[in-house]
Amino acid sequence: MKKGRINSPTILCLVSVACLASATCLAQSPPQSSFPPDSFAYWSALDTVRQAGFYRITLTPELVAKCREDLSDLRIADKDGKFMPYVLRSDLPVFTAENFIDFPILSNEKLKDSSTEIVIANRSTAGLDHLLLIIKNSSVYRTAILSGSDDREKWFVIREHIVLEQAGSDTADHYVQAISFPSSTYRFFKLILDDKGLLPVNILRAGITTRHSINGRYLGVPFPALIQNDSTNRHSYITLQYRDHYRIDRLELILKGPALFKRHAIVYDNGSQDRRQLAETDLTPGNTTLSIPSVKTNSLTLEIANGDDKPLIVEAVRTAELDQYLLTYLQPGAGYGLMAGFAHAMAPDYDLRYFADSLGRDPHELGSGPLQPIVRSFAGRPAPTDHRAFMLWIILGVVLLLLTYLSLNMAKAITGKKQ
Repeated sequence: MKKGRINSPTILCLVSVACLASATCLAQSPPQSSFPPDSFAYWSALDTVRQAGFYRITLTPELVAKCREDLSDLRIADKDGKFMPYVLRSDLPVFTAENFIDFPILSNEKLKDSSTEIVIANRSTAGLDHLLLIIKNSSVYRTAILSGSDDREKWFVIREHIVLEQAGSDTADHYVQAISFPSSTYRFFKLILDDKGLLPVNILRAGITTRHSINGRYLGVPFPALIQNDSTNRHSYITLQYRDHYRIDRLELILKGPALFKRHAIVYDNGSQDRRQLAETDLTPGNTTLSIPSVKTNSLTLEIANGDDKPLIVEAVRTAELDQYLLTYLQPGAGYGLMAGFAHAMAPDYDLRYFADSLGRDPHELGSGPLQPIVRSFAGRPAPTDHRAFMLWIILGVVLLLLTYLSLNMAKAITGKKQ
C-alpha cells in the first residue's frame, strides 16, 4: 500500500458515518409548517368575498364557546395564513339611536335691507322646541330672528336676538347650530339673519334629531339539559347544564304551573369558584325572562322560592347571547376563515381600531361555515405530505449497498494476498 492512500476500511467508515449523519439530521429536522398553525384548534370557513369592501362577520355561539372569554385568540386568516386586521363589536341589551329628519328649505333669499330670509317647512306633527341648522364652516358674528306661520302669509315672532355660533375646530367642513325656543306647532318657520351688508352665511340643511331605543340582537344558544330538585326548604333548584362553555346574556323560562304566580328567582354561575350570583327577579306570567351580566359558562343554577305554593315546573330554558361581530376590510376571493382556540394567544393590536367610528356605515354581511377542528388542514386543503420516513429508508438502503460492495472488495483483496 502506498503511503498516504486511504484504504477500504477507512472509506467504509467515512461513508457509513456520513450517510447515518444525513439520515439522523433528516429524521430530526422539523416538518414543514402547515396552514393553519397547530396552535389554533378550530376554524370556520367564510363565504366567498365578491367585492372589496368592509364586511360584518357575526360570531356564532359555537365559535364563541371555543374562544377565550375575551376573544383574544380570535383571528381572520386568508388562504396563505396571513392574518387580517379587524375590529370587534358587541351589541348592548338596549341602546339609543339618533336620526336626523330633514326639513325642506323652501326659500333662501338675500333681502334689500342687508339681511337673509330663510323659510323652512315643519315636517313634525308634534310641537317643536328646537331646530338644527347645518352650516358651512365660518368664523363670523351673526344674529337672527325666528318667526312662525301656518300659511306663509302672516308671520309671528317666536324668538329674537339669536346669536349664531362660530365653527369649532372639528375636521369636518360644516358644523351644527342648535336653536331652542318655546314649544311651537307652526307649519313654517322663518329665520332672518342680519348680515350687516356682508356676504351671507351658507346654511346647508335644517331639521331635527329624534332619539329612540333599540333592543340589541340576540343569538340563540343550544338548549341546556335541566335537572330540577324541589327541596323541602320550599325552594326549587334547577341546574342548567350546557354542552360547552357558551356566552350567556339572557334566559327565557318556559314554565308550567298555576295561571297566576309571583315567585322570587336567583341565577347562579356554577362555573365560578364562589358560585357567583348573577341576577334576581320576580317571576310572573308576564315576566319569565331574565337578563344577566354576560358570563361564559357551561352550568347555571336557577333558585325559585315557592313559599307554600306548589313548585313551578321549568319545562325548558331558551338561552341567548348578545350579537358579537367583526368589522374587517377584505379583498375579493375565497379562502378566508376564522380561527380560534389558542390558550396562549395575546389580543391583537390593529390600527383599524382607531378608525372604528369611520368604518363602513352599512357593511356587507359575510357568513361563516360550520365550526371544525383543525387536523393539519384548512378550508379543505390537505397539508403537505411528510416524505421524511421514505427518504430515511432510501438512505439506509444506499448505506447497505455501499457496505455490501466494500465488503466484497475487501474479501477479494484478502483472498489475493493469501494466494
